[in-house]
Parts: sequence; C-alpha cells; structure tokens
Amino acid sequence: MRFYEKVIGLSAARQAGGHAALGIENEAPLIHLKETPGARQVQRKSGLYHFAVRLPTRADFGSALKRLINSGIRVGQSDHLVSEAL
Repeated sequence: MRFYEKVIGLSAARQAGGHAALGIENEAPLIHLKETPGARQVQRKSGLYHFAVRLPTRADFGSALKRLINSGIRVGQSDHLVSEAL
C-alpha cells in the first residue's frame, strides 16, 4: 500500500481485514486492493500490468513522473497522440 500512497499519491479511504480502498480525499475510492497472504514483495516493481490514473494537468503528470523516478521504479512511456502515459 505504501506504493499507492507515497508514489501514486493516493490516500487510504478505508482499510480492514486485508482490504483497502484508496483515492483522493473526499471522493469515491479509485482503487480497491486485496492482500494475498504469503505474497512476496518484488523490489522496485509495482506488480501491475496496467493501472491508469487520469491527471488534471501536465504539471501533475510531471509530479507523478518525478515521484516514480525518485522511488527507483522503472517505467515505460507512450504518447498516444490524444494522451501521454507512463
């Protein structure tokens, strides 16, 4: 969950019994997480194949990129001609 809070910038809306709902303050949760007992953490990897968060400005996009770089997570990038993605 640390990844979603420190790197992505979400906050825990609810957390109980191996389940967590995260989002932006005062809004509906954006993602629901379920703990897998015994799963091992892979360093410097998010563990996700695809995860999308729409950011309101290019400055917010840049801030997200900076958090990813500072965390040591390697990311790919793409320009879809209608949106940019990491």
